[in-house]
Amino acid sequence: MKPLTKNYKVLATLVVMGLSSAQTTLAASAFSSDATLTYTITNITNLSNPGDLSGLQILGYFEQAGAPDSYVATAGDGAITADNPTVGPVSVETSFSRTFAVGGNVTDGTVASSHLGWFRLDFNNLGSDSYAIELALDFELTATASGQSADTDIFLDYFRTSSSDSSLPGFTNVSPSLGFGFVNASVFGLDNAATSGSSGPLLFSLGPNASEGLHADVWINGNLQASPVPLPAAVWFFITGLLTFSSMRKRKAMA
Repeated sequence: MKPLTKNYKVLATLVVMGLSSAQTTLAASAFSSDATLTYTITNITNLSNPGDLSGLQILGYFEQAGAPDSYVATAGDGAITADNPTVGPVSVETSFSRTFAVGGNVTDGTVASSHLGWFRLDFNNLGSDSYAIELALDFELTATASGQSADTDIFLDYFRTSSSDSSLPGFTNVSPSLGFGFVNASVFGLDNAATSGSSGPLLFSLGPNASEGLHADVWINGNLQASPVPLPAAVWFFITGLLTFSSMRKRKAMA
């Protein structure tokens, strides 16, 4: 019986080692969110000289705002990565598309983050003609969260801008908001979410030397928390019982 008793002892030792190691296992938390915005110009007409677009400049921009609009606060081993395809000014013919993505993870600690991305499409009339422009803004928002404690959300707001006002860089008067989108994912409820939409046809009229544009703000927020996971009391009772059983078998074999 000694070999059998030895096997039980080895088994018990391995179980204790494995479960002791598991006690230090951490419950990781993570989130991933992204927003893809696409401006599509469906029609441009020169109202003064049909077919001549030489006096019209169309530029696309993307920029991530700095602090305090964008910030990251981490404790422990938390980390955040942001895909910031900063671009601009880029000449645009018919479309301009960019994806703004933020993700984070933590296995022992906390993460709190907020990122603001600015998307912009500008129409600048550099001449004396007048133009009529039709375009649409399409968007796709996705968010996922997993782990011990995680949540993330995306807010999108888009609106017209004009050169008659100075409340935004390069612009001055901001007209009322034209649209809004929102998506949220949380381990306390949904673990993933997605939405898509479109502004529909938007019409712009540019007189001589005028500027118009469509501006979009995208907020991506994320919060994470993770800490060591203690073993349930029942597991330790199981270990104690296994060791006791092994000891009894050993004494019985010696007798």
